[in-house]
Amino acid sequence: MTKSEKLEQELQKVLSGNPWYGNSVYNIIEQVSFEAAFEKEQGASHTIAEIVLHMLALDRRGHRPDEW
Repeated sequence: MTKSEKLEQELQKVLSGNPWYGNSVYNIIEQVSFEAAFEKEQGASHTIAEIVLHMLALDRRGHRPDEW
């Protein structure tokens, strides 16, 4: 298995599998209500929704769509 393949496998675990630290990112996001996702806590730089949209804007190689 190449290093790239190993990294891809680990990323899939973190996003939707069983990562070593607990729940996957997708599992955690499913538990956040629509309202909570758009609330900005005092002192926070971004909402949960902004962070998720940023994650979705990256393709699996780490490039933004305008860099494809």
